[in-house]
Amino acid sequence: MKQKIYADLIVFGKIYTGERDAANGANSVSQTENISIASAMAVRDGVFLYVGCDERETVLSRYQGPHTEVLTVEKGLILPGMTEGHAHVTTYADLLFGVSLYGGNSVQDYLEAVARYMAAHPADTVITGKGYINGIFPPPGPTAGMLDSVCPDIPAVLSAEDCHSVWVNSKALELMGIDEDTPEPENGEIVRYPDSRRPTGWLKESAMLLSNDIKPVFTAEHYKQAILAWQETALSEGITNCFEPFFDARRDYPVRLEAYRQLAKEGKLRVTFRGGFSVEAEDDLKKELEKSIQARSLLQKDGIDTGSPDDIFRITTIKLFTDGVLEGRSACLKEPYADEAGGCGSLLWKQDALNEFALAAQSQGFLLHTHAIGDAALDAALTAYEYVREHLPENHPLKRTDKNAVTHLQVVPEAEKDRLARDNVIAVVNPYWHFRDPAYFDAVEVPYLGRERAEKEYPLSSLYHRGVRMSQASDFPVSFPASTFKSLHLMVNRAFDTEPLNKEECLSVSEGLELLTAGGAYQLGLIEKKGTITVDKQADFVIIDNDVLTMEPQRIYTTRVLSTYVHGQKVWSSIEWRLK
Repeated sequence: MKQKIYADLIVFGKIYTGERDAANGANSVSQTENISIASAMAVRDGVFLYVGCDERETVLSRYQGPHTEVLTVEKGLILPGMTEGHAHVTTYADLLFGVSLYGGNSVQDYLEAVARYMAAHPADTVITGKGYINGIFPPPGPTAGMLDSVCPDIPAVLSAEDCHSVWVNSKALELMGIDEDTPEPENGEIVRYPDSRRPTGWLKESAMLLSNDIKPVFTAEHYKQAILAWQETALSEGITNCFEPFFDARRDYPVRLEAYRQLAKEGKLRVTFRGGFSVEAEDDLKKELEKSIQARSLLQKDGIDTGSPDDIFRITTIKLFTDGVLEGRSACLKEPYADEAGGCGSLLWKQDALNEFALAAQSQGFLLHTHAIGDAALDAALTAYEYVREHLPENHPLKRTDKNAVTHLQVVPEAEKDRLARDNVIAVVNPYWHFRDPAYFDAVEVPYLGRERAEKEYPLSSLYHRGVRMSQASDFPVSFPASTFKSLHLMVNRAFDTEPLNKEECLSVSEGLELLTAGGAYQLGLIEKKGTITVDKQADFVIIDNDVLTMEPQRIYTTRVLSTYVHGQKVWSSIEWRLK
């Protein structure tokens, strides 16, 4: 007689499985508008044992044992665990150990935040922090004199919300040795007053590196605290998987790696992380590639990276930049900027060098994840990916990879949309930016792009319906705080109480959920084990308080996570669910 298999957990409720076909059995999962909905699931040993629509009594008789927990979700919805496709997790240290400028709406707000921080931390000898928005400043942008008004005696180095520039005071300029005679760094800019070469206090792109020597040194312990703080927030948003592209002006990626390594060995990671070091055109490219190889080898030696989707942390990817950001006029466009200054911006790589480095990285088994804001930058990234496919040996395991990605995708012509689909490149989009934000759309995007390009920026639906593989990301801390249901809301509505940003690019709710769940798992190479609620996959799932599939779309942003489960174990719950 066959022995009965008891579940550890049985859950009843409305379950969005994330499946696009009846993979769990034609009669076991209902199909509505190409969405698979189940009413019950059973978990054993951290994986889904059963997913279907059988009657409650049938499920209980089949899977309930003396120690089975039974959970009934009366309202809301149950989803697969969600993925953050691009977050600078360890950069949370800048917020834990510095001033936060997020939420400020004026220069005065920023200065008051700095003053409050200094009053609360009188022993600090350097003021660091993050979160200002470039578009809030009048010409010529952030200046040292502004910061001097509240911080005249010690250096202050503050990073922009977009992480592509820093704002420093006069003391910092002095200690960095930046003056009228300082040459411009390659792929960077020391912003200067228009009537002289006097530096304003605004350093863009690679010029940010000039501030490294005066910043406080962060240790692995600092980054461990940052990772755990971010993880707690992520779990509260239903995020169970994340890609971190290590990127920061400090360039201390091995220290950040050590923080992850220690946490993995200590068993403190609940989110599954995949990582990659950032490599920039001005780097010693051979040396930087070797660092990535060494990082991967270290994790393999420790048994953390076994090459399995079950691994909690792996280095799988190299992050590249083909341009900067629009608000810094460092995005690279095919047609000139629309303002008086004109120009198209510059590619951060020469195409041949980008092609060869991309090939070298893929030859070593690394996936590629490339920042591209402008259409010329996107063209360069896709050209490099095409070059790699043409030149990798036929027997190389990544010869036909479809997990290389491009992220941000602000200006995307029709031809580039077709290339993304044809070449099976993953589009890691940032829905948090897909609305008419006055600090960006009105102040930066329309003036710099012109009305026509600005109205067509950040495509979604036109990519999805071409068959482009898609995932979503916050680019944390560029978007802070990051909320999965703000992301879903903007995918569906592309607006907050305003006219939508190109309504034709809105996704349906189910399409948006696909980006958050299966799409993200696919991007991270986890789709065999995660991303859908499917028998034999890992039991990562989220319970939310609204049925986003049927609720008023304009209210999606109000949705809250009630509890998050990883491998069938509750790892986070809201206060009301903790009391249950």
